[in-house]
Amino acid sequence: MTTSMDLAGKWQQATDMRLPSMAIANIGNCSDGSLRSVRCALLRYGIAVLSFSTGRSIDENIMDVVDFMGTPHVHDGIGRKIWDVRVGGSDGKESLAISHTDAEFTFHTDCCYENAIPGYIGLYIVHGDRLGGGVSLVANANPLINGLSEKAFEILRTRKFPIRVPLEFKKEVDQIDATIFDEDNNMRYRSDLFLRNEIDGERLCALQEFEKLLAAPSIWRKLSLMDGQLLLLDNKRYLHARTPILDKARHLKRVRFNMRAC
Repeated sequence: MTTSMDLAGKWQQATDMRLPSMAIANIGNCSDGSLRSVRCALLRYGIAVLSFSTGRSIDENIMDVVDFMGTPHVHDGIGRKIWDVRVGGSDGKESLAISHTDAEFTFHTDCCYENAIPGYIGLYIVHGDRLGGGVSLVANANPLINGLSEKAFEILRTRKFPIRVPLEFKKEVDQIDATIFDEDNNMRYRSDLFLRNEIDGERLCALQEFEKLLAAPSIWRKLSLMDGQLLLLDNKRYLHARTPILDKARHLKRVRFNMRAC
């Protein structure tokens, strides 16, 4: 039996995210000292929210943070590191990716269809949804891991699942095969990309057990982000989602990156 992963009618039950003070920062200048504390918070909690008063452009602020943290993940074949998330995309015509439509986007890992998924994502709020849509939700891996049966967790950690590469992100291959959890309990997931007709009964039962846990709003956390804030999120420790967009002027900028080793 497939569990519905839809957010409609349930997302209002999500608890507001309470961030530790260490994970909230106003960056007056992107110095090593100010960004070092953000890096520590991100490594400890997997999430941080920044605002800026540097006098620099949005893209410059974002790249200052990313370059300090590590290495940017290139978005596409033309080498974009930062790109626009809004209905229609950068030019108003990029509608293949779910993030460029006004539809809800259920819980997922960014780039879960890549063998080496980026470790972190950043979302900068240029213009939030003024009509109450586009609400950001996150779900931490810990309650999912702790709620799974030993058998299901072992299957999700050791056996690979076929994952379709979306057409808009297709490169050399049509699909990859990967575990949902790795040996470090890092997570990858996106419901609509699993090739379920190729998954045997034992793996399918484990996946459905995972999805039943994920469908519970009690483990969801709701983020209230304001214009000018940058959300940094551990892409392997958190799944993230978005309710339907009501304000077509909603505009975010997104970046992905990998953390530099200490």
